Amino acid sequence: MKSTADFENYFSTSLTPLLQSLEVERKNVVTTFWSAMNYSVLFIPALIPFFMFQNPWFLVILVLPFLLVIKRLIIYQKVKDQYVKNFKQQVISGMVKQVNEKLTYEPEFSISTGEYAGSQIFNQRIDRFKGGDLISGQLEKTSIRFSELWHEEKHVSTDSKGRRAESWVTIFKGIFFIADFNKDFTGKLFVLPDWGIDFLGIGKWTDKVFESRGQAIDLEDPVFEKYFKCYGTDQVESRYILSTSLMKRLTDFREKVKIKIYISFIASRVFIAIPLTKDLFEPNVFSTGMKDDYLQEYFYYLTLVTGIVDDLNLNTRIWTKQ
Repeated sequence: MKSTADFENYFSTSLTPLLQSLEVERKNVVTTFWSAMNYSVLFIPALIPFFMFQNPWFLVILVLPFLLVIKRLIIYQKVKDQYVKNFKQQVISGMVKQVNEKLTYEPEFSISTGEYAGSQIFNQRIDRFKGGDLISGQLEKTSIRFSELWHEEKHVSTDSKGRRAESWVTIFKGIFFIADFNKDFTGKLFVLPDWGIDFLGIGKWTDKVFESRGQAIDLEDPVFEKYFKCYGTDQVESRYILSTSLMKRLTDFREKVKIKIYISFIASRVFIAIPLTKDLFEPNVFSTGMKDDYLQEYFYYLTLVTGIVDDLNLNTRIWTKQ
């Protein structure tokens, strides 16, 4: 994993000139936004005659400021979209190549719904699904793909008066990673967060909830089981996949990211879901692009996720796996 010093050197030598060239464009985005907000002030004098005379016809006066605000917001969205596109093509794309020249960055694409569902990590309905910022490549013997994803499920409820209400629940939002695994296997293994619930038999109830994922796998590694609960379709094969070395590597990775992660092993591939609350590769148009703090965060996550190949030792092929 590349260090903070690597980023600071790259920022000063390569990123600074790019950011300077984009700063004029970013300031234009901000100016356009505030001009739209200034037009919204026109609503105040337009409302005065309505309150003075209590005549609804005076609300017609609001049409003009309303149309002006809408027009400026449309212009704002257009210039903002162009800035974001240029930022990703020039800044994020360059950072990806800095992390590893063999990686390809495609901001308009993402892990597909089929690939995501195929991991079987989150089995809730996929009612709304979007993603972007796909990064892929071949790192030595291992093919990897990852992108940002957002999976939501729609909930519908009806109250005592028959009124219907809809709400959207986020099932997963963050980085979703797929890679070839370095062992061939035919079963399924799920390595899920251990929520630490084992009171009044609730731990055994949790096992029943996940019965569809297979049997609970007890691995007798207290440090690993501090973070993870495992379920698999084959006890022997699950232990073949989760070697002592891999459990140690997964534990180290979990301690490095400091958040709960979700993993599945299916069809000789490993799937890893890393929850995040923010849109990671989106520039902050209201903050100067010349700051390096949020770009350093981008760089950190790029090196973190691509480093999974080394963290899990995926390039070391076992026996016939090539």
